Parts: sequence; structure tokens; C-alpha cells
Amino acid sequence: MPSNKIDVAEIERVHVFEQKVKSFQESRNVLAAKFHKAVETVGLTWKDADYRKIVELSGAVEQQLKAAGRVVDEHLVPFITRKRTVIDEKKRR
Repeated sequence: MPSNKIDVAEIERVHVFEQKVKSFQESRNVLAAKFHKAVETVGLTWKDADYRKIVELSGAVEQQLKAAGRVVDEHLVPFITRKRTVIDEKKRR
């Protein structure tokens, strides 16, 4: 049966993890934008079949990055928030 005792270390671990997830999201957004810009820059001089292949492949990469961001936003962040809420409620008792 779960204990109502508050583990200060657990509170800190959840907080640190939450901050790392937020940092991951911010970094992912910045890197995705840089990646997109790099592909566009290559397109300024490459206009051949190789560039079209790069665009195709980079589009798939961008879709995967967006999907990862959605999973984090829709599932991971709410899960962490619920965990933090439970800990906060225990702390108040």
C-alpha cells in the first residue's frame, strides 16, 4: 500500500525530470528549425535529383520530430503533471 509520507528526494526527482522534459522540447524545436533551414540553404545551390531526395528524407525526419513533440506534449507532460499534483497533495496533508 502506498505511503502518505513525502519523500523530499522524490519531489526533487520529479521536478528535475519535468525541467529536463521542458528543456528537451525547447531544444527539439530549435534544432528542428535549424534542420529545416539547413535543408533550405542546400536548396539554394542544389537543384538536382539528389536535392529532391534530401527534401523527401528530411520531410520524413521533420514528421518524426513533430510526432515526438506531440507524444511529449500530449502524454508525457500530463503524466508528469499528475505525478507532481499527487506529490503536492500528499505534502499538504
